[in-house]
Amino acid sequence: MGASSFISSRLLRESRTGTLATKIATAGVAVGVFVMLISVSIVLGFQGEIREKMANFSGHLRVVNHEGIYHPAPRSILFDNEEMTWMYRQPHVMDIHRFAVREGMLKTDETFRGIQLKGIAPDSVLYGGSGMSMRISRAIADGMGLKVGDHVFAYFFDGSLKARRFTVVDIYETHLKEFDENVCFCPLSVIQQLNGWSPEEVDGVEVLLDDFTSLGNASQQFKRHFNKKTDKYDRPYVSLSLWDVYPQIFSWLDLLDGNVWAILIIMILVAVTTVVCGLLIIILEQTSLIGLLKALGCSNIQVRGIFLRLSALIVLRALACGNIAALLLICIQRYTGFIHLDADTYYLSEVPMYISVPLFVMIDIGVFVVTTLSLILPSYVVSRISPAQTMRFE
Repeated sequence: MGASSFISSRLLRESRTGTLATKIATAGVAVGVFVMLISVSIVLGFQGEIREKMANFSGHLRVVNHEGIYHPAPRSILFDNEEMTWMYRQPHVMDIHRFAVREGMLKTDETFRGIQLKGIAPDSVLYGGSGMSMRISRAIADGMGLKVGDHVFAYFFDGSLKARRFTVVDIYETHLKEFDENVCFCPLSVIQQLNGWSPEEVDGVEVLLDDFTSLGNASQQFKRHFNKKTDKYDRPYVSLSLWDVYPQIFSWLDLLDGNVWAILIIMILVAVTTVVCGLLIIILEQTSLIGLLKALGCSNIQVRGIFLRLSALIVLRALACGNIAALLLICIQRYTGFIHLDADTYYLSEVPMYISVPLFVMIDIGVFVVTTLSLILPSYVVSRISPAQTMRFE
């Protein structure tokens, strides 16, 4: 160990029970890192939870009849074995589900409500049962006074009135108004029968990917393959991603990234300010030591190196404290969920927190590099202290 490292380590050990400056510097950096890690964790949690909910209910990608986007009446399309095989062979494709949708109205003796009835195939995780079964949302169940096991009539209008009697087999809740206030689920065959379709005809297919980060590339591949292509009856395909179907939700999620960047910048400025002020105070407190070292022959660069190492050690100690506190809070929240949210406003009932080790390490490295570099200029104060001045002062 060199002399500079030995002296800076000795000063750090003394500061653990000593100066207020080092405590303030340590606390400032630790709080800044804590806030940055928690902010990033919450944003990652929000984005991950909401994306997962939306993907489970709508797929990451969907391929539908292009005419059905602009026409209120149902528009079916076919997917032969060649198209299904192509989709399953694409990278990151995990599963594919067929679906069909029909607008209608639920009615009880006391009330009625417009719904979108979505027929799903038995291989879907949303499948609730065979026959005339129906899954409804908590919002619809509470609004209409329905519970599991109740019977309810659904009415459909297509030139003539059609009525079907369903049994409520399950009640779901996503806290996403786009789904909870409108969508009910039933077997795919029920919608096909209502629309007068064959078992092969559907509104489209929903494609689930193994990772949301692959959505961009997968969307481009599907659009290149399906757009401007038709089925055997010349009905045009169109491929849509979650971004295309729910742009308003993803715009809101993108705003969260801007908020995080603002928090990161502010907290880094706080950390830099506290460390710089702490270093200046430490230099003033150690004026006699600086004079003694210079009198013994140490150059300005060597003395500056001592205090830069000391500041770097203080930053590392603060990073450790901030990381431990942040990880502790994240783990407690993930396992207990003690911090609650208004689900009607934030789509979630608890604050979600994710741990991203690479991102957390990048934040730690960034804070350490920025704060350490910011200390170079203040350390030049050492050069202005002469041994003669410190001896006269003593």
